[in-house]
Amino acid sequence: VSYSQTDYVGHMFGPKSREAMDAILVLDRDLGRLFTHLDAKVGEGNWTAVLSADHGAAPGDSRRVDQQIFMKTAQDAYATAGFAGELRFIEPTIYLPEDVVADPIKRTAAAKAIVDGMADYDGVAGVWAWREPGGFPADTPHRQSYLESVDNVRSGDLFVMVEEGVLFTWRGDATGTSHGTPYDYDAMVPVMAFGKNIQPGRSTELVDVRQIAATVGVLLGVGAPAQGLQETISAALK
Repeated sequence: VSYSQTDYVGHMFGPKSREAMDAILVLDRDLGRLFTHLDAKVGEGNWTAVLSADHGAAPGDSRRVDQQIFMKTAQDAYATAGFAGELRFIEPTIYLPEDVVADPIKRTAAAKAIVDGMADYDGVAGVWAWREPGGFPADTPHRQSYLESVDNVRSGDLFVMVEEGVLFTWRGDATGTSHGTPYDYDAMVPVMAFGKNIQPGRSTELVDVRQIAATVGVLLGVGAPAQGLQETISAALK
């Protein structure tokens, strides 16, 4: 079950706003209604709930990088190198025109021109031509997270990451927040489990939210998903 209003409110107003606080209070009431219903229909002590989130959020006072100006700089570097066509940016990747992508030599040259032209761009941690050999150098911070964030078919040709404490903004918008980075404020979320076969207590052990699927699989008696992480959150289970 997805309760998504906290996401929409956070994007609009920021994670520490009064509006976000109100959204959490509303969520708390909704969960209370759900759990009261489960007690009545399934029986108190006969059900289990696991609560978590798919991401966190950057602070609302994060420094802003104007996405339009950033893309104009990338487009200028691309054109200066002699390439035609319009670049597209769907965060976190820049898409080269299809005719350039179809020619491996042109693709490599165009990607390099953009990477070189965007070097040391203020507020941007890096721009990587990830499809090219050595696209993410071995010493790249958060390299594994980046590799798990791109798809050979659907992603663009250059991967862009802002610096910690920075957000892309559109048309000068300076309110609200977003997510999509490997930094702690985005990547660290709570996990809470309670109910049948859950061990009371508190653990500071770091776990991966993808372990929730294996944990719930054990609780249901069906095992972990074949393509998922196999480790359960052992501290949560009786």
